[in-house]
Amino acid sequence: MKIKFNFLTNSIIIVVLLIILTSFVYYYTHKTHHSKKDKKVSIDLGSTTNTNQYIIDFPFKFTFPNIHDSSISIRAVGDILLHKRLQTFALSHKDQYNYFFKSILKELQEADITFGNMESPISKSHPISGWPRFNIHTNLIPALKTSGFDIVSTANNHALDKGKKGVIETIKALSNANIIPVGTYFRGESPLKIISKKGINIGFLAFSEYTNGLPVPKTEVSISLLDMRNKKHVKNAIKLIRASKKKVDFLIISYHFGNEYILNPEPWKEKIVYQILNAGGDALLGHHPHVLQHAEKYKTMDGRETFIIYSLGNFISGMSVLPKYGNILSNYAHRGDGLILDINLVKSKDRTYIRKVGFIPTWTLMSLGHEINPKNSNKIKMDELGKYTETLSFKVINLSKEIYALNDNEKFNELKKFFTKRKEVIINQMIKKLPDEKTNEVK
Repeated sequence: MKIKFNFLTNSIIIVVLLIILTSFVYYYTHKTHHSKKDKKVSIDLGSTTNTNQYIIDFPFKFTFPNIHDSSISIRAVGDILLHKRLQTFALSHKDQYNYFFKSILKELQEADITFGNMESPISKSHPISGWPRFNIHTNLIPALKTSGFDIVSTANNHALDKGKKGVIETIKALSNANIIPVGTYFRGESPLKIISKKGINIGFLAFSEYTNGLPVPKTEVSISLLDMRNKKHVKNAIKLIRASKKKVDFLIISYHFGNEYILNPEPWKEKIVYQILNAGGDALLGHHPHVLQHAEKYKTMDGRETFIIYSLGNFISGMSVLPKYGNILSNYAHRGDGLILDINLVKSKDRTYIRKVGFIPTWTLMSLGHEINPKNSNKIKMDELGKYTETLSFKVINLSKEIYALNDNEKFNELKKFFTKRKEVIINQMIKKLPDEKTNEVK
């Protein structure tokens, strides 16, 4: 009898241990699979973890010294283009213009230097306005500062929309907030702007291809123009770039150029871009098409490994579409696609090198007067989006972060599908269509 009791007891113990072991294996396997699958997006929205996990690296291999004196990160975004309906919304909202950036604050603030293209005057003497002659309320400037912007390009086709006075007031308003305007400047001042971080001097120049036919002021202020069909423009730009390179460790060129709404850069763009880099540019940040265009690694005649992105796309604009299934592959949806470019540099004794470049896919979320958020999911259903008539609202979102936030909410399956598809489109545009590495080409 005693033996039988021991046998039963041992059997029960073995069964219990097997159940515990099986449960542990299942849990561990499931957890590991989940963490691998969501490597770049597995973060709680309230987490203080840095945003590097969201960065998708370009496959370019840059040569840099393993031992270096210092390193910095630069993040850059495309067009900040606030159509009137965005501004009307912002000025009536408790968060004002901060609302546009509140979902991606950390992504912008973490960098040592944050850059964007400010595609509008910010003139206190003029009312807000949208296309075709933009003007943004000065309330935007504190929002830019809070979001981490250090420098913005003011050289673009809308720079002169409010004339000379608009240029002057924009320069002063940004400068008073310790945000550096580059591309428009007071005559007698250098168009080169330098930011020093961790012992590395980063130079910025900004050019625009044209100004929508508006004349450049002859007194007080000017704008850096570079129309490749104008030999004088090209000569002056190359001269300026060569001189500027001697004053800095790393030179970034912002260039507003090309045709709008096309996903692949025109062949003629390569000619001027390669000239710019061979003259001394280390990275070229393109914008104006309002859609993303691919990136390249380019090796210059003097052996420098440089980086090009032909268009950073829109960062925030009124050109986006509602996130509903019928718009998922719309040509207009490309105008909502954006990214936060992440450039990592290292400095050694001889010079400054690009260590790596990556990006965070973003989207200008157009919603209908309220948040699209799992916490108040009862307020909106995807199949009803088109039936609402409330005031449109806009904000920039980190697609990976939003997808993760929607993971376990069945009410938002369609929204998650939409965000997932836009992220896929952006990655395809940036990585899967990359050209071969270019070297020493000047056509």
